[in-house]
Amino acid sequence: MGFNAQLNQTIVDLELGGISDENIPYAIERISSINGVLNVNFPLKNDSTHVKISYDKNQIDSYTLYQKIQSIGYKVQPKLENISRAYLRIQGMHCNSCVMNITQTVEDLPGIHHIKVSFDDQSANILYDPNIIDLSIIINEIEKLDFQVATAPINDGDQSKGNNSTIQKIKTFYILFV
Repeated sequence: MGFNAQLNQTIVDLELGGISDENIPYAIERISSINGVLNVNFPLKNDSTHVKISYDKNQIDSYTLYQKIQSIGYKVQPKLENISRAYLRIQGMHCNSCVMNITQTVEDLPGIHHIKVSFDDQSANILYDPNIIDLSIIINEIEKLDFQVATAPINDGDQSKGNNSTIQKIKTFYILFV
């Protein structure tokens, strides 16, 4: 007797790093080999960063998909219009090696745009795409390194998500940072 599971297809629109135009066929092959991926399409001519991936949510969740894409060598880039900022208080840092360890761990996560860890302030300022990675995953990864983490308010006088002045500040930071 056969098992007939219903397909739960989802399409994500991602920006990936680490792919050149001439390597698109190889990238399609590698991403397609991930269990649960149904289709991989680079819809724009001469654009090796923009990709649409359809996958079966019954076989793989979105974050695991992003992790697997990164594990085969392609960075899942956050989209500028989605960037959020988190300010974390981190206890337990003893030296600059702790700063480097936290920085490298978080930078390797999908959806991270930028992280600045301060030993002096015992803090981290992170720009990330919440459509790709949840803040709780970032905190959990830092805690796995044996640090204590707490969220702290962002002191820019603007606490509301989606407020235009915060978005403008992040976009200005992004432009200055690049």
